[in-house]
Order: sequence, then structure tokens, then C-alpha cells
Amino acid sequence: MNTSTKTRASSRTRKFIALAGIGAVALAGIVAAPSAMADDEPAASTNWLEGYFNNTGIADAGSQNGDIDGQNGFFVRGAGGLGANVSHSIAGNGSTSLNYTLAGGTDGAADNLSLNWEDPNVTIDTSLGLGSQTTTPATQLRFIGTSTYGSIRVNVTLNYENDGNPATPDASDEFLLEFSDWCENTSQGGSVAVTPKWTDRSWSGNVQSLACGLWASPVKDIPAGRTVESITIKPNVQPVDNETVRRFHLFAIASDAVVDANEIAIQGAGTVTLPGSATYSVGMPVTTATASVTWQNGAAATITPDSVRYVWQVGGKTVKITSTPEYQILAQDAGKSLRVVAVAKKAGMLTGTVASATLPIQFGSFSATTPPALTAPATVRVGDTISASAGAYDLPDALVTYQWSNGATTPSIQVAPSDLGQTLSVTVSASRPGYSSVVNTLQTSGQVQRGQLTTNAQATIAGTFATDQVLTATAGQYVPTATETYEWLADGASIPEATGSNYQIKAEDVGKVISLRVTATRNGYEDSQYTVTGSPAVASDIAVVVAPVVSQSPTVNAVTAVTPGTYAPSDATSTFQWSVNNVAVAGATGVTFTPRAADLGKSVQVKITVSAPGYNDLVTTLSAGAVKAATLTVTTQPKLTGSAKVGTNVKITAGTYNTAGVLLTYQWLRNGAPIAGATKSAYTPIATDRLGGLSVRVTASAAGFTSVTTTTNTLTVGTGTFKVKTKPAFKVGKKKITKKTKIKVGKKLTVSKGKYTTSGVKVTYRWYVGAKKVAGKKGAKSSYKVAKKNAGKKIFVKLTVKKAGYSTITVKTATTKKVSR
Repeated sequence: MNTSTKTRASSRTRKFIALAGIGAVALAGIVAAPSAMADDEPAASTNWLEGYFNNTGIADAGSQNGDIDGQNGFFVRGAGGLGANVSHSIAGNGSTSLNYTLAGGTDGAADNLSLNWEDPNVTIDTSLGLGSQTTTPATQLRFIGTSTYGSIRVNVTLNYENDGNPATPDASDEFLLEFSDWCENTSQGGSVAVTPKWTDRSWSGNVQSLACGLWASPVKDIPAGRTVESITIKPNVQPVDNETVRRFHLFAIASDAVVDANEIAIQGAGTVTLPGSATYSVGMPVTTATASVTWQNGAAATITPDSVRYVWQVGGKTVKITSTPEYQILAQDAGKSLRVVAVAKKAGMLTGTVASATLPIQFGSFSATTPPALTAPATVRVGDTISASAGAYDLPDALVTYQWSNGATTPSIQVAPSDLGQTLSVTVSASRPGYSSVVNTLQTSGQVQRGQLTTNAQATIAGTFATDQVLTATAGQYVPTATETYEWLADGASIPEATGSNYQIKAEDVGKVISLRVTATRNGYEDSQYTVTGSPAVASDIAVVVAPVVSQSPTVNAVTAVTPGTYAPSDATSTFQWSVNNVAVAGATGVTFTPRAADLGKSVQVKITVSAPGYNDLVTTLSAGAVKAATLTVTTQPKLTGSAKVGTNVKITAGTYNTAGVLLTYQWLRNGAPIAGATKSAYTPIATDRLGGLSVRVTASAAGFTSVTTTTNTLTVGTGTFKVKTKPAFKVGKKKITKKTKIKVGKKLTVSKGKYTTSGVKVTYRWYVGAKKVAGKKGAKSSYKVAKKNAGKKIFVKLTVKKAGYSTITVKTATTKKVSR
């Protein structure tokens, strides 16, 4: 900076630029969409690079004005990100902070310089923003921007002012600058991401939740004693991967320069004036502002701006930017204020503005040539249709709307139940954008009354009028449709809790006339009630679900059973009566019957009577067939116990059977052959039976049973035994000999046979005298004549007793006294 410049700058009152509340301006002719910002949007920005900007990268969601990438992509304003026309700070080297602002405060305004590698070089005058015309020139700077479709590199040349020192000739500094892609997370060329990022971006008409943002280049230090008077950007560095669609976007230059507003800002002297009044009408002429403005720099010298554009604002929102002071008022502008701001731009300077006063835009007016009319009956009821006519108006294409007091918005309405008791009215409004509406309110003559139902067809009863059958109410037909409720009647009296569309006839209803009281109701209408007469209820027949079955081939003393079967209704009960030869058996009323012996050969029947309340009895008789004899079964076999021998009585243990009162007959067997006459329960074996097998054939019989014959076990008959009952004794003549009787020679001794425990024995004798037996026939007789030679000796007899089948025994008599002479 030369000495005179520094002196001039230091003598002025320094005014630092306020960086909040001012917006940026787009290129002329671009219409801005309505903004979501506060009223009175700024028409210009505080970014001194705005005069070089040629692209819009920040716009409102849904805007058609943003296009950073050639496909209508842009940062969505308000979705986070950096604020427009707000001072931002980024770190420099050391403790130095570098400041910058972004343009883009108004939708559609250019906010960045966009270059493709094929574009010509661009030289930016930085003397007022960074160099010698600032209060304090920049010593550090960083470029703020991004790229699209991948990173792109440009050559940047910093052009320095001559410092008047021969030792430091005029110079420039050239370096390579590279920004990463706007939605990339990887740094390229040493650039770093600027925070905060925008959370949303718009791309191809769709809002995407992607974190996209700007990048800051590495810090560039300005050599001591140098000031940056201009910067040349050379975009002709072809991408290494030949992606020629990539573009470089410069949004701001951050620096530590202190700027003098008097030096950098364009000043406007003069006025911009709008006509005195404006009332909207279809086809109204264009509104033209009168601009009498002289544009000056900070030294009050007149300058020629690079461009002057007119920012038109309605209600404080920018709606259009034009290159001439003309604006066509639109219908939607009526009722709002109009203002125009003349915006002057010059490269390297802050934009200058001159604003007009606001002009209220009045609504147009029109009137009805035929007023609307209400068509309604004298007494309005729920369900009636009432309508309002539109009327006629002296303004073509007037839109007629209807607002009824019940909320309806159609020309005709059907009176609803919610309107009951209300007086209905309708407001007929004729409107057209930009005009005051013509409003007429019409009202019915009285309050809405309940509607009246028309019965086109009464309800009917379907079904069979019999116990447990279901009767069904078939709904009637009404205009309008209605809801029916029911009350079932028996002989005209209400049946408790019978209020459904179905009714199942009960036992107690038999003989009574079943009818139906119907009440048709609809909200907002008078009830319609009538009675449908049915028929007397009759008893139903019991239906067999599973037929009863009786067991066949009845047998004496065996249970014959009937399986009762199942029936409808399920609570039906069965009773039973058994008969023999069709004669009822007293007390035989269960599900089983046991035929008696007397029933043998006779037929058995069972009569089943099925009953249920309200039903006709169902009687069925089943035949079980003729009674058969039972099979007599031995439960314990008859048997012979112990041992058998000749002469000893043997008894049979009879055994047991499957019934009582069994008659038994016996036949004793010898070696399996019947023993004649041996038919009793006991038998005494005889000699013939000795060593033979003895058994009994037992025949059992009982009334009503078949007989059964079994043979006992066999006993081998052993030899019989017998004993002496009366010992043989001596006689002399008829006189018995005792121990004292003297026996003399010549006497004839007789010995008795003796008596035994069996009869029919055979006895043989052998006489002994002394110890010697008497030989021959003489010694074998039952008598013996005492010989002389016997004197002095004692006499005794040995009797041999035999019987067939028995063991032989020997009996010795007593010994006499010695024979005397």
C-alpha cells in the first residue's frame, strides 16, 4: 500500500460492515420462489465477491432456482449448514482468525463463482476486499468452496502491489487449489471440511438426507510488505481421470483484512418511486417504478455499475428480479404491500441498494346481478334435501363456494341427524383471486324436525314353529335404511331376553302363537313399530342321532344289555321295559336284563321310550331273540382225596359251578369202566377193585343250563385190612373155658371163629400142644380131642383169617392150663 493511500484511509471515519440481515441478489430476470425467511428479505448480500458470482448453490426446498451440479442439485437452506449474510470465522495460522460471509440470503440469488476446466481465466479485483484499499490488508487467506462430480484443481495466482522497494520487485504467487466433492468425506489437495454441514441436499427434485458442505483450502500467507490487488483463477487444468463435467465453485475468501465500508460499498443517491395506488383487476397494466438514482463509490465519485437489477418484494418476500423497473401485479398480491429495490453490482465492491416506499395493493370488487336463493320445504326434516343456487355476477369466472352452518360445502345437502333441532343456514360466497368476495347468507324457516321412515316391506319370520327350532327375523326394507330391534312374543306377551334376530322355540312355548314386534330406528328419525304374526308352536319329533342297539342271543343267567342311542335334543331321556314273549317283566326297567331259567326258549324284547320337554315321545321296541340255555361251567373240579382200599368207604368232593342249585349225579369207575350200581357220592371198594384205578364221572345239571360231565382224578385201590372184634375162644361142650378151667385128657375142645371188622372172612385152624403144632387134618379142625400124650401140656390155636382183597391175619387164642389126666 502506498503512503498516500494509507493516510487517506486513516483520516476517514471507519465503519465496519454489519454482516447480519442482508441478502444476496440473483442474476437479472430470475424469478425467486417465496421464501421462508422473515418479512422484508434483504435484496443484497455482504459478500464483496457477489459481482463475480454466476451460480446458485443454496436454495429453498422445492425451488427451481438452485443448480450447483447441472441437475438442479443444491444445498437446502434451513437444513443446517452455514447461514447467509452472517459472519463466519475459520482458523488461520497461529492464533489468527479469518472471517468471511456467504451470499445466498434470497432464493434464486447467485452465491458462488462456478468454473469448468474449459472456461476462460477469471481475474478478481481484491484491492477493496483484501488489498491496498482496505483499512488493514490481509496477511492470511483461505478459499471457501467446493466441487461437483468429484474434486477439481485450478491454478490460482495472487497478484501483489509494488511496494516501492527496489530490493523487492513486483511479484505474483501461483499455486494449485483443489476442493473435494460437495458430498464427499475425503479431503483432497489439503482442503478441510467446513462445519456445520447441510443435513439435506436437493438432487433431481428429491430431498436427500446427506451431509454435504463446503471445503476450506490450506492457509495462504501473504509475504510481508505485499498486498493482494487481484486474484487470477485459471481453471484449465484437465481432471486426471478426464471427468470433464466436474466444476469448481468459489463461495467466499476468508481473510484477516479489515474492510472500510466507505471504500467497498456502492452508494445510491436518489429515489425509486412506485405509483400512488394500485387496485387489482384482471388485465390491469404493468406497474412501473420511476428510478432516479446516481451510483457512487466511497469517495462520492459517480460510478457505473456492472449491472442494475430490480428486486420486487410483495409482503416483504422477494417474488421477482427484473432488469427493468416493471412488474405485473398478480391476483395473489392483492391485500399485500409492494416494494421494489434497485440493486447495483460492481466487481470487487459490495452491492448498493435503493428501495422504494411500500405500496398497498387493494382487492378488486364485483357484485351479484342475481342473488343466490334457498330451496327448502316449509318444515325441514332429517333426510330432506335442501339447496342453494349460485346466483349470477358481473365478474366472469367468479368461483362460488358454499358454507353451511353444519359444515357442508356443497350446493345441496341432505339434512343430517346432527342437524336435529338446529336452524340451518348457508353462506354463498362468490370469489376470484385478487377480488373481495361477494357474500350472501340464507336461512331455513324453522328448526329441523325428526325425519319419517317409509316402510317398503315389513320384516318376516322364517323357520319352523316347533320346539328347539330357530326362527329368524328377515329384515324389512325402509327408506331411508334403518336399524331394526326385535321383541319376540308368545301369545302376545314378551318373552324375557328374547330380543335378537333369532329365537329358539322352548318347550313352554308349545301351543302358543309366536310373533315378532319390530321397531325400525334411525338416528334423527321417528321410530316405526309393527308386529309380525307367526304361528302356534308345536312339539317337535325327537330325532335319532345314533340308533339304540340290543345285544342278541340272550342266555339264561347272562346279562342282555341295550345301548340306549343318542338323540336330538341332547337332553332327551330314555326309559326301558323288558318283556319275555311280549309280557312285561316286573321291575325290569334298566338298561340290562338277565333271563331266568323259566325264560329258556322264549323271546326277549325291550321297549325304549325317549322323552324330552316339548317333544313327542319316541317309542322303539327291539328284539333280542330267543333265550338260550346257559353253559354250566365247572369252577372247582370234583375230586377224590386221600387213599382208597378195599373195604374202606371213599367219598367224593363235589366241586363248584358257575350257578347255584346244581344237581349232581355220579358213576364210579373201575379202570374207567362203570361199576354197576355205584352211583352215589360214596363207594366202598370191593375185592374186585383191588389194585384197580378208582374214579368218578360227575354229571352236573341245572335248570336253564346245559349239563356238564367231568371225571375226577383216579385213586389206586389198595389191599383192605380188618381187625379182631371178638377174639376166638375155647369151649368144652357148650361151656366156655376160662383161665381156671381144667382141661382133662379125652375132652373135646372147640374153638370159635371170633368176630372181625369185616364180614365174609374164611378161617383156617392150626392146633398147638405145648409148642408143637398138631399136624395133619387133626390139627386143622375147629375142634380137638385131648389125647393122653397131651397131658401136662398147654393147648392153644392159631387161626388164619382171610378175605379176598384183604390182608390175611393170624389170631392166637389164649393158652389153656396144662392138661390133666
